[in-house]
Amino acid sequence: MLIEFSVGNFRSFKEVTTLSMWAANLKSKDNPVYTENVFEATPKYTLLKSMALFGANASGKSNLVKAFFALASTVSHSAVNENWLSEYITPFSLSEETAEKPSFFEMVFILNGVIYRYGFEATKHEVVSEWLYGRRTTQESYYFKRKKQEVKINTRHFNEAAPFAKNKLFHPYALFISSVSEFNKAGVAAQIANYISEIGVISGIDDEAMNIAVNAFMQDNKNRAKAISLLIEADIAIENVLPSATKQKLHPEIKKLIDRGIIDLPEGLPYKSYRKRYSNRGDVAGTVEADFEEFESEGTQHFFKLCAFILDTLEHGKILVIDEFDARLHPKLSRKIVSLFNMPHTNPHNAQLIFTSHNVTLLNPYLLRRDQICFVEKNRYGVSSLVNMAEYDIKDLRQSFEKAYMMDKFGATPWVEGLDITVEKLLSTNEPKD
Repeated sequence: MLIEFSVGNFRSFKEVTTLSMWAANLKSKDNPVYTENVFEATPKYTLLKSMALFGANASGKSNLVKAFFALASTVSHSAVNENWLSEYITPFSLSEETAEKPSFFEMVFILNGVIYRYGFEATKHEVVSEWLYGRRTTQESYYFKRKKQEVKINTRHFNEAAPFAKNKLFHPYALFISSVSEFNKAGVAAQIANYISEIGVISGIDDEAMNIAVNAFMQDNKNRAKAISLLIEADIAIENVLPSATKQKLHPEIKKLIDRGIIDLPEGLPYKSYRKRYSNRGDVAGTVEADFEEFESEGTQHFFKLCAFILDTLEHGKILVIDEFDARLHPKLSRKIVSLFNMPHTNPHNAQLIFTSHNVTLLNPYLLRRDQICFVEKNRYGVSSLVNMAEYDIKDLRQSFEKAYMMDKFGATPWVEGLDITVEKLLSTNEPKD
């Protein structure tokens, strides 16, 4: 369960900025979201089930999603890909003081009853520092502390890593936690690395990683049946969706590599959708088969892909981070998806959803608590910041979050008042035609 995520000197986040899933001390007698949208992770930790990020275009919302991806994917790949840091570590470039400094990532989470704090600092060429702390009670203890190639191990908590630290069995570009987990699949390092690596991140509508994950999920007949059930409930009238090519039809050697996890399923497997055909009297007269991408709307395709992530996250109590969450989705469908994570009976394992959106209808006090809404804003120097709605003291806020936001009570909205003047000036500069 995610408690906090912090990032600094990464893309538009110059200073260390923290997204907190702590539940504020908010109460309401007649609004169920104040009790349903939170869960007690421990007697002292009450956490939020979802978090919505709002802000103007280019405010930094997508960069926060990319920061989640940078953390999760670096933990997953840095030990086996020496070029990973150079591709995905992007420091804040609009300041002379930060351009050559390392980016900062830290995550506080609960796993197997332990509250962990893991993080690292890295440039495009090396890991500068890395740390892991944990606690079961009030006292936090370090597991390891790294400064470049020097690692200090607490053998009481992390003895499995002692040989790696002593003999420096890891590369400058590789995370220590990832390197240890590669050689001990049952240890603490592997548990932590797997948990972070399994954070689902959808960074855009056409995310390639999303397509690969969807293909893998849909190869299982039970998983695909669940996704089809969601499509039917969304009133899309699809009877079935089947991949045109399956793992079973691939070359045997390629299938072996997929089964061993060495390669993923081919990207963009084509799908076929099936709908009922009706006679003039309204009776079912057969089935129509069509190419999924050609025949179905982009909204249907997007929701179909989301189904895989939604079901997997809810079933296993994972973390899901989505950029442009409700792009091409009807507002009612978007609200229903958010409510799936907030309601106890549809989220029994306390999965957590973090998403960006421009859909102001989601700013509803009967869908989201105040502390489940954050605003991202960028200043004149290109620096993004994050502010939780719970920090604002605005009268009658519970009546309409949407109205308050559109009235610019929280900032984080685009300045559009001068667009008409600019267009008028641009048009007036055109030379008159003969």
